[in-house]
Amino acid sequence: MKAHIRFLGMSLVLASGIAAAQQGPNPAVAAARQACTAEIQSLCSDKQGRQVFACLRANNDKLGADCKTAMSKLPARRPNPNPDQAPPQQ
Repeated sequence: MKAHIRFLGMSLVLASGIAAAQQGPNPAVAAARQACTAEIQSLCSDKQGRQVFACLRANNDKLGADCKTAMSKLPARRPNPNPDQAPPQQ
């Protein structure tokens, strides 16, 4: 009986992790991508993943008001633990 309960508990934990992973990107990231569409196309079209947001941050003075507002709502950047290596692509 205990084995069945333990299996059920592990199954629920696994299922909740899968559901969380399927929810997609952070809503603030999706909002920033939408608000910054023009800026991404004009300033950062050669970038992918996290590099897009690094490019937008580097060009903060050229961003429109809606894009700046959306960028301000993004979570803080995580530091790169290996500064000699490029950050992983999203």
